[in-house]
Amino acid sequence: MAKGKGRPTDQCRLCHQVRPLCDSHLLPRGMYGTFRDATDPRHVVLTANRVTRTTKQIHAHLLCDECEERFNSNGERWTLRNCLNASGKFALRDALRASTPTLELEKHRGYPGLTPGVDVDQLVYFATSVLWRAATYDWSRIYGFGEKLDLGPYEEELRNFLLGLNEFPQNGSMIVYVADEDTPYAGATSPTGGRTKYNYFQYSFLIPGARFSLLLGQSVPTDSRLMCAVRSAERVVFLTKQVREFFESAALNLRSKLPDSELLK
Repeated sequence: MAKGKGRPTDQCRLCHQVRPLCDSHLLPRGMYGTFRDATDPRHVVLTANRVTRTTKQIHAHLLCDECEERFNSNGERWTLRNCLNASGKFALRDALRASTPTLELEKHRGYPGLTPGVDVDQLVYFATSVLWRAATYDWSRIYGFGEKLDLGPYEEELRNFLLGLNEFPQNGSMIVYVADEDTPYAGATSPTGGRTKYNYFQYSFLIPGARFSLLLGQSVPTDSRLMCAVRSAERVVFLTKQVREFFESAALNLRSKLPDSELLK
């Protein structure tokens, strides 16, 4: 890896051009302010090994300037501005609440992706970019938390989607859940997932106020395809009270694996 003008020069993971690289984050740097208590600059990190408070952010030299801006302008800025932020504003939830659902499920209400105040393209691009980043680099070897996802043959397909060279995978389903709560949980999880027992792949992560779930493979269930923010007829986005449950389930699953001595350091 060559050095240049204070930054490493190497192959950009997205465009594959050799250029000076940015210090890229797995989850957006602007999101960390939402995680923290106003009196403590640290945030809580829960992994399969320990619970700790830290100021560390998950970042590495990964993308060139052009691709970093591609991620920012095609999904990250809009998502940060419209999901739950440190000020307590949650424009995406409010836009969905002000509209009329067209799909009623047991625990979720579905809204068209063209609902005023909703930009489904930005949400899908943002979620895809985070999951792809989790697959193209092993973040855990630096920070001791998070995991490197295995997207198999879909990693290259998703890379080309992010570059605008092809459509979202035909065998993919991206499901977007938005928290229908007055005070949503202000936390996040690093991407996790892999092959299911039903012979398709499922990956997910949470940010303050939302959860994204990506299913890949020919065996993806029909009902999951009908919930897809890309391929469903109305490009549906869901408002649900289950986002907090998703957080709690992930936390309980990890906490159950911890020895008592590691519960908080």
